[in-house]
Amino acid sequence: MRVGVVGLGTVGQTHLAALKYLHVPWIYGADPSPTARERAATFTTRCFANSRDLLSSVDLDAMVIATPPRSHRDISVAALQAGIAVLCEKPLGLTLEDCEAIADAASNSRRPFMVGFCHRFQPQVQALKELLDAGSLGAPVLVTLSFTHGLTEQGREWIVDRTLAGGGVLFDSGSHAVDLFRYLVGEVDDAAGLTVGAEAGGVEDVCIACLRSGDVLGTLVLSWKTPPWQGTIEVVGAAARARVEYDGDQVRLRTRATDAPWKSVRTSREDRFVAELRHFLACARGEEAPLTCARDGLEATRAILQIYGGQTSGTRGRVSVASQTARTRVV
Repeated sequence: MRVGVVGLGTVGQTHLAALKYLHVPWIYGADPSPTARERAATFTTRCFANSRDLLSSVDLDAMVIATPPRSHRDISVAALQAGIAVLCEKPLGLTLEDCEAIADAASNSRRPFMVGFCHRFQPQVQALKELLDAGSLGAPVLVTLSFTHGLTEQGREWIVDRTLAGGGVLFDSGSHAVDLFRYLVGEVDDAAGLTVGAEAGGVEDVCIACLRSGDVLGTLVLSWKTPPWQGTIEVVGAAARARVEYDGDQVRLRTRATDAPWKSVRTSREDRFVAELRHFLACARGEEAPLTCARDGLEATRAILQIYGGQTSGTRGRVSVASQTARTRVV
């Protein structure tokens, strides 16, 4: 297969390494930065300065888009119209209009389209989903998703630029958290939250938000100012509870019935990016149906915009503001 990776920064490099691990023979890159192209040279057959040159020069089978979110619409639509399978990183778009344009292009294409919600492919998360679907926890009642770390901007300075990223930790880590809530328990019926850390025109770096799906309530805890990276997903059901705990390179799933000790659940240790790309390439070959789609990206953005739009100005300017296009409350 011929696979292109557009955007050769931190996440793009991760995708390149996963493609190399999967023995993809022809890998092409695109990025305006000569430094990024040079860094990607060990993984790629050839690199280009932009996605247009890549599309016009190589007959690609699939493309991974790992650019800043503001560019996702243009690149995704162009690739889909060229008949290429697409995996686009999250957030899918910064406005509902952008997300809908991508969804329309995907529906009019015969090629698969996926959103890069890589945590769905974490083996422990998939095992948790199986427990829920089997009813092993009873009816879910509460869900807590916590992703906290210290932000490292070097190599991706765009992540704190509202015009390119749309917001801060809520749009970045929050996209994964909202998607996991939907994946595990269902559609988001309502969303609200608070963010801090946006002084002097910056973006928020701490967020607590609440989601509701039917009678299930969820809490999102997100931070860019509390290293090291840690993540927790906990689902409390009427009969039992389960926790996925990220601790560095170790990820484990534990379950606990009422008044019983915690029990570990054995799962695969496959890297989630490798698992995601293995699945994406199988979809591109027509062997599997995509686990994520444009609508998943659209609904994550919808909930995030609702959280942003539901905030009111607090004292000392401590409430964050998303981009101009993301300020309207979405219901």
